[in-house]
Amino acid sequence: MDKHFEIPNNSFTLSFDGMADLLGIHPSELLKLEHSALQAIHNTEGDISEFIMYISPSNDSKVLKKIKIDKHNHVRFAPEEIYVRC
Repeated sequence: MDKHFEIPNNSFTLSFDGMADLLGIHPSELLKLEHSALQAIHNTEGDISEFIMYISPSNDSKVLKKIKIDKHNHVRFAPEEIYVRC
């Protein structure tokens, strides 16, 4: 697929397949996934410390079980996990 995930306020994009790989799901499951935009979180020095995305709890339970979601329905990624897939 040629779809990409834009990362607001950043000069790079994440491939659709790269995002599916990060989440541990198939690209066809990602197409149906209800989620927020991928957001960069900055530390006090202004560097990106992590990326987060909200995943709606109303998604298919089988898909949700494949994704490492925290108790607030967010998935978190280290910057390196994102950069290697861009």
